[in-house]
This record gives sequence, structure tokens and C-alpha cells, in this order.
Amino acid sequence: MTAKLQVNEQAGVFHLKGSMDQSSDFSPLLKAGEPLVLNLAGVDQINSLGIQKFMTFLKDWGSKKLEYRQCSVPFLLAASMIPAMVKPPVDGAAIRIKSLYCPYRCGACKKTSDVLIDVSKIREGADGFLPPEDPGSCQHCGKAELAFDDEPEQYFQFMKV
Repeated sequence: MTAKLQVNEQAGVFHLKGSMDQSSDFSPLLKAGEPLVLNLAGVDQINSLGIQKFMTFLKDWGSKKLEYRQCSVPFLLAASMIPAMVKPPVDGAAIRIKSLYCPYRCGACKKTSDVLIDVSKIREGADGFLPPEDPGSCQHCGKAELAFDDEPEQYFQFMKV
């Protein structure tokens, strides 16, 4: 069972942790100053009702600036299906993604891990966006044999909108 979504503020950054679902309450974020900075590393699950609540929050946030940091894989998978999660549903709104986690598999030890990537390292190719060529070393064995473990066209779909 995934934990209920928790929102904790630390030095002006709001850290979201747990599951975005029907019980999620984003209303305290509406009182924050602009730009609102959300660290999404702890979001480990999202269901359709959580997406709906998050979209209502984005609509209520309006055209104020919003920045996402350390977007988790579950958050980005949802955003690839619902691009409005990362592209403003309100005219004039500005959402900026600073960093995100990408799934990688190590060729040496065969383990998977989510690697934090700065958005500026994502490349645009002929068929869409591509992950960085050198994501670093494996968190498990230390070898630099990491390969992107998803379909780039699908994973980075949210960047096309």
C-alpha cells in the first residue's frame, strides 16, 4: 500500500511524497508565493483521481509561475499520457521542468535504477527527444554501462506539446 500524499515545505521548495490519489489535497499549495517550486521525487504512484485533483490545482494556480524539480518516473509517465500536467492548462501560465528521473538498466549487473537528469541534457533527435548519452555510473555496481530502459518517444512525449 502506498502512503497518502504528504506535502512538506523546506527552504521554499514543496516536497511531495506518496501517492497522488482521491485523497490528495493540493489546496495548501495555493497559498505559496510565486514561483511555486515542487520537488516531485517522492511521488511514487498516481491514479486517475489524483491526476484530476492535480489538474484542478493547476487550473486554480492559474497563470502564476510553477517549477518542477526531480520529477519521478510515475509522475512523468502520467504526464506523457496527460501533457497538461506539465504544459499549462491556463493561457499565459508558465511551468518549467528543471530536472527529472529517467529509467536506466545496467548492462553489467542488469539492475535498474532511476537516474536524475537535468532537462538541459535531454537531446532533440529526428524522431523526438532522446535521453543523455552519458547518464553516469550504475548506482549498484559502479560501472558506466547504463542504457535507457524505456521507449524515448513515449517517455519524453510530454516534451512535445
